[in-house]
Amino acid sequence: MEYILRRIHTTSHPFGWLYGANLLLGFHYFLIQFVHSSFLLTFMSRAEMGLLVSVSSLCGLVALGSSTRILAHIGAYRTVLYATALDAVAMFGISLSHSPGIIIACFVLNILLVPVLLFCLDIFLENRLGVENEARSGNVHGVYLSWGMAAALFSPAIAGYLAGAQADFTQVYLVSGLFLIPFILLIISQFRTFVDPLYEVFRPLATVREILRDHNIFHIMAAQFLMRFYFAWMIIYLPIHLHTVIGFSWPDIGLILFFMLIPYLLVEWPAGVIADRWLGEKELLIGGFVITAGATLAIMYLTSTSLLVWGVVLGITRVGTALIEAMSETYFFKKVHAGEADRMSFFRMLRPLAFMVGPIAATLVLHVTSLTYLWGVLAAIMLTGVIHAATLIDTR
Repeated sequence: MEYILRRIHTTSHPFGWLYGANLLLGFHYFLIQFVHSSFLLTFMSRAEMGLLVSVSSLCGLVALGSSTRILAHIGAYRTVLYATALDAVAMFGISLSHSPGIIIACFVLNILLVPVLLFCLDIFLENRLGVENEARSGNVHGVYLSWGMAAALFSPAIAGYLAGAQADFTQVYLVSGLFLIPFILLIISQFRTFVDPLYEVFRPLATVREILRDHNIFHIMAAQFLMRFYFAWMIIYLPIHLHTVIGFSWPDIGLILFFMLIPYLLVEWPAGVIADRWLGEKELLIGGFVITAGATLAIMYLTSTSLLVWGVVLGITRVGTALIEAMSETYFFKKVHAGEADRMSFFRMLRPLAFMVGPIAATLVLHVTSLTYLWGVLAAIMLTGVIHAATLIDTR
């Protein structure tokens, strides 16, 4: 334990404010992540909900695609300020309004702004890494992700408590918006003098051609997309499955998701250190896909009403995805620098792209089978990630 605390202190010195910003943004994002689908289903059908998520994610793609031009004009610091202010308005709009139209507009606004905020934090982090030591990329990204996942760990339990047995989600959105207040204060106090690098403007066709020509970048992006696709299905359909198929209450679901997310704190940072020092990313990435696929397949057969059983099985899925996330992030950011905003922008566009494609694909699957068998299909999809991981040229 003393060694771990010493390493965190050493790693945090030049990056501590960014870790804190990621933690606060993580609470904002993860508090509402697992309640979106259930909240939207209170006033729309499942098909309409899937379409709304897809359209919102398409808007997120457009926003991220335009972000490099915005950064070139006003810089990362001002982009974060404006995006955070709009996101806060969206959260308070959802929590206070009773109009479906206003709620939908605010939902779309939140979905398109969060990827932009995460992208700007990437810019801050990569700029500091370039100043410090790129060889520490795995270590730094591991700690950075762990701070974000610390928010993910506690957020579902908090959201379940706030929603209560009555499934009232308005307080969840209100508290999510409140976390943006210290986030924006931290950004103002620490990054107002940030000097922007020379950004490469994102040109979709040219960037795609470059990615296709770069074997390693293409396959690591494919791995990242599969992980985001997996999250899109899990975030939308896991709470519905636990609530409607298994019969858990929202406080129970919050506890299950708490146990599910514990592996992120235990896996991502050590995996980054291991990748830097001994193995490289390839082997851990392959293991992540195999573990994720196997545990996801088990969901299809699981009928237990035990919180512990569900927490363990879902926790194993997150051991796999934690490895995939840590290794894909580490590998990618070892290959790019802060000025390559076009590639970084495309990498972050994989999140809204997956959330655009995921609900459409799930809706098609649900037309021919039940929600239970959705998990078998998802497991098979995740196994294809082994092919992409196996073709990478390792960094060690």
